[in-house]
Amino acid sequence: MGQDEVELVKDFIKLNKLKSEIIEFDKIYSIQRILKSNMLPEKKIVKLKIYENEFDAVFIVVTPIEKEISESSIKEGIESEEIHLLDDNSSLDITGFEKDYLPLFAIYSIDFYIDESLKDLDELYCQIGEKTFLKAKMSEVIEYNYDLTFINFDKFI
Repeated sequence: MGQDEVELVKDFIKLNKLKSEIIEFDKIYSIQRILKSNMLPEKKIVKLKIYENEFDAVFIVVTPIEKEISESSIKEGIESEEIHLLDDNSSLDITGFEKDYLPLFAIYSIDFYIDESLKDLDELYCQIGEKTFLKAKMSEVIEYNYDLTFINFDKFI
């Protein structure tokens, strides 16, 4: 993710007077190092994956960083016959963000499906750049998303 995309998120936070914030590290750390060193609270770190279904509808799935959810569980959870992960080019074309650095706010008006295990957290952290994380208030994630649904993906395993 280039500096322009991080600035876009910063501008979104400022424009909407959000309490969410940007965390910038002085160097690049792997997510494994961040988890091992407790630089951020592990239970609140999430990953975002961008998919497209059989109707060409694009959506994002948000899960805890350490949780793996199968595509079949996602398909059942969102009631879709077919889904596939988007590549970087498609993600950039649709959202303006690389697929590995999507923010938790639907700046790009896309449906969000968030793992229900995250529902009661007060804040979430997601990587939005090589050295940059977004610390997002859950109340703001809920308020500033086009269409957000909490799903218990575990029941589809």
